[in-house]
Amino acid sequence: MLLPGRRPPFDVRIGGPRAPAPLSVSHLAPGGIVLAQGLARQTVPFDDRGPRCDNPALFDALRKLNADGVPFQFQPHAVDAPARLMAWWQETGRLSARFSEIAWLSPEQWRITIIPVPVRGVLGWDGEAGAFGG
Repeated sequence: MLLPGRRPPFDVRIGGPRAPAPLSVSHLAPGGIVLAQGLARQTVPFDDRGPRCDNPALFDALRKLNADGVPFQFQPHAVDAPARLMAWWQETGRLSARFSEIAWLSPEQWRITIIPVPVRGVLGWDGEAGAFGG
């Protein structure tokens, strides 16, 4: 994922081999935010009308999960993946908090990366967010 305005290295925590993964935001389903922990799944409902990048119900629900410390799964090919939404909301100034992104290094090991809020001028970022998903 491109993260303009943020300078690596980011804060990272790697789970030990076979360490249970924390509860995380897996993906979005129609009308629901899917949370995962191991094989267990639960869905947090939200009003899914309109574009997700402009959906106030989705924004509020994801912001609350972020405040609760729940990481968002890395999904590079999903345009409206929750982690991509969080990064875009940071870049547009709507989200002024950092968030955690979880990625799998292997089937039995995960990594959590703290994604900071972008800063104007870092790596040439001018403070302008492009169109969502781009």
